Amino acid sequence: MGSLLTRKYPSDVNLRKKLFVFDDLVWLTTEMKDLFSIRHVHADCDEMKKIMVANDLNRDGRLYMHEFYHMGESQRHEFVEHEDLLRYSGSLDTTGEIPTVIIPNYIGSYTNCIGGSNTYTFCCKDECELFFTRIEKYIRAPNALPSDILHVVETTLVGDHLLHTVPAELRIRLQNIAGQNRGYVPIYGRLFAQWLHYLYPQHCRYPEYQPIDQMSVTTKNYGDKYGIPPFHELANLPTIVEEWHKLYNDVNQFLKDQHDSSGNMLLEEQRNGYARLSLLKYWDPREKLPYQRLHSALLSWKFVGRVMNLMVFVLGIAALCYTIFNQLSVLDDFSWPSKARKSHIV
Repeated sequence: MGSLLTRKYPSDVNLRKKLFVFDDLVWLTTEMKDLFSIRHVHADCDEMKKIMVANDLNRDGRLYMHEFYHMGESQRHEFVEHEDLLRYSGSLDTTGEIPTVIIPNYIGSYTNCIGGSNTYTFCCKDECELFFTRIEKYIRAPNALPSDILHVVETTLVGDHLLHTVPAELRIRLQNIAGQNRGYVPIYGRLFAQWLHYLYPQHCRYPEYQPIDQMSVTTKNYGDKYGIPPFHELANLPTIVEEWHKLYNDVNQFLKDQHDSSGNMLLEEQRNGYARLSLLKYWDPREKLPYQRLHSALLSWKFVGRVMNLMVFVLGIAALCYTIFNQLSVLDDFSWPSKARKSHIV
């Protein structure tokens, strides 16, 4: 703390007698937060990701369970989370033949945060925010044409291990998203987030259709919900790795027996890097927009307004009929005496 204050006030010799204002405390808190996050949190997150990416031979952002737990045996980071905890935190993908751990979902999960509290928590940074920020800066609108998105992706989002040309399969998916939304792609929708995940599977999270409240995903909440330990014991990892590896081999053998000329890829082929986009067969076509609730609320209010207008119209007609009826009654009462007088005179 003293070194930070000396850096801010190099000319003040005796800082102990200096009176600090509120802005000084805000600056000091921010500097301490950034210093801690850079030296500890982000460094640990970067190292953890390097380990996981090094084992992602297919570069599809996923690790088979035996690969995940094998890292827990040999690496400094303990990859020992229970399968249910991985599922609970949104890190487990069960759409394939064998469950896999989604790398960006695992790194960004709340279980990897430090110093959890109700006010502040240090978590791993979301690398996909950098890509999305550049897209926002270029598009400057909540909706965009597919051609505009492809232009910004292929011209500005370049770097190591990033695609310089969007594959044809993903171009078709982007056009399909636009087809569901009157020719435009909602960049804040779930489908576009899913598209970014398949474009950068090691950097962007896979979006769940039902978003997970990451603040509630803690080991304590998990233990209270399932009643079992959230982590495997390190001594049991060799047995767990062997079981998952056996399942992997059994499923691969089954797929090999069922393999035909249809082009279905085996797990071992995927591990050799032949199917970076093979997971597109598990594409979830369900859209979810952040303003859907507002849109539904507006629709509901429009319905209520229409009902109220109908009621006002009916009441107006009823009032008009009542007024006409009263006028006719008055006229009828006024005309009877004159007739009576005429009949009396005759």
